[in-house]
Amino acid sequence: TVKAFFREGNYGRGQMEDLLKIYAYHSPKIKFEFIDPDKNPGLVKRYEIAQDGTTIFECGDEENRITASTEEDITNAIIKVTREKKKTVYFLEGHGEASIEESGDDGYSFAKDELGKMGYEVKKISLALSESFPQDCSLLVVPGPKKDLLPNELDTISRYLKGGGRVFFMVDPETAPGLPPFFAGLGFKLENDLVVDTISRLFGGDYFMPVVSDYEDHEITRKFRYASFFPYARSVELVEPKPEGVNSNILAKTSPNSWAERQLELKTAKYDKDKDRPGPISIAAVATIKAEELKKEDPAAKPEETKPEEKIEPASPAVRPDGRIAVFGDSDFVSNRYYNLSGNGNLFLNTVNWLSEESDLISIQPKTSSPRTIQLTPSQGRLIFFVSVIILPLLLLVLGLSVWLRRRSL
Repeated sequence: TVKAFFREGNYGRGQMEDLLKIYAYHSPKIKFEFIDPDKNPGLVKRYEIAQDGTTIFECGDEENRITASTEEDITNAIIKVTREKKKTVYFLEGHGEASIEESGDDGYSFAKDELGKMGYEVKKISLALSESFPQDCSLLVVPGPKKDLLPNELDTISRYLKGGGRVFFMVDPETAPGLPPFFAGLGFKLENDLVVDTISRLFGGDYFMPVVSDYEDHEITRKFRYASFFPYARSVELVEPKPEGVNSNILAKTSPNSWAERQLELKTAKYDKDKDRPGPISIAAVATIKAEELKKEDPAAKPEETKPEEKIEPASPAVRPDGRIAVFGDSDFVSNRYYNLSGNGNLFLNTVNWLSEESDLISIQPKTSSPRTIQLTPSQGRLIFFVSVIILPLLLLVLGLSVWLRRRSL
C-alpha cells in the first residue's frame, strides 16, 4: 500500500498521482491513497510525517518513504519494500581495481549508489588470504584487475562458480595476462587485442570506443533499446566446442565496420586483413555452469553397525543452482565517467540482476536522471566565446546602425 501525504495546494501532487495510477494499472497489488496532513493529524503523528509531500510505501513489515515525485524514486521504493532478502554484491580489490568508494572519473561510486537504490548491499572483498566466500555473497564483481589474480584466488572463484556462485568479470586490454587460460576452462576466449570501431565517430567518440546498438537475444538484452559504449575494449569470444556443463552465449557485438587490432605495438591502428580479425567483434558474453552435485550425509548412519549383507542406498545429491558468469572486455564503461553515457549503466544493472537471479528487476529499471554536460576543448570554448560574445553582438550593432542610417537618409 502507498500513503501519499500531500496538501491540496502541493504542486507535486498531480505528478505523483499520475505516476501511481500508471503503477496501479500495471500491477493490481499496488493500492494508494492521498492524505491531507491538515485534515488527518492522527495519521501525521502515527507515521511521523515532518514534510509535506512525503509518500510512504508499505509491504508487510517493510516500509520506505520518499519526498520526491519521480519515477526513479517510486520504483526504488517499491523494490526496497518488496525484496524478501537483501542481496550482497562484493567488489574484488587487491589487483589495481578502481574503488567503489572513489567519486572521481575512474571510480565506481555511481555503480555502488545505483545498486543500493535497487536494494543491493555493496561491499569490498579481498581473496588473497581466503579460501571461501562470505555466506551472504550473492555476486562477485571483478572490476578491471590490472595485475593477475593469485592461483589460490582463481581456485577459490572456480570452486565458487561450480558450487552455484555468480561472478561478473570486466577485463581490460593488455592487463592480467594470466586470466585468458582461466577463462578458457569456463568457455571464453580472450585474445590480446584491441577493438577498433570506425562507426564510433558518428556518435562523437574515437575509434577506440566501440559502440554496440544491436544485441544478441538474451534475457539481459531482450528489452534493451539503448546503445552502449566501451572505451578501450578487448574481444570476448566463445570456446568451441564448449566445455562440458557450460552453456555460453554472446551478449554484445560491435558493428561490421570494426575489427580486432592484434598489432598492439603499432602507434596507429590500421586494419590488416592478414593479421587483424574483421568485425563484428564480440565484447561481452555470459554462461551458466552446471553446479557440482553435493551428496548429503546421513548423520544417523554408523558405518560400524552396517552388516555385510545389507544393501546401502546411495545418498541423494543435494540440488544446487547452476553457476552464472559474465565476462566483459572492458571495465571503463561502468566507471563514473561513462556510467550515465547512453545505456552503459542500464546494461551493467541488467547483467547484475540476471547474475543474481533478480530477473524481474531487468524490466522495471528506473529512469535515472543525471546532469547533462558538454565537454569542450579550449579551442572550441574560445570559438563559442568569440561567436556569442563578440561576433553576434557586433553584427547586431552593424545591422542596427545600417537601419538607422537608412531611415535618417529618407
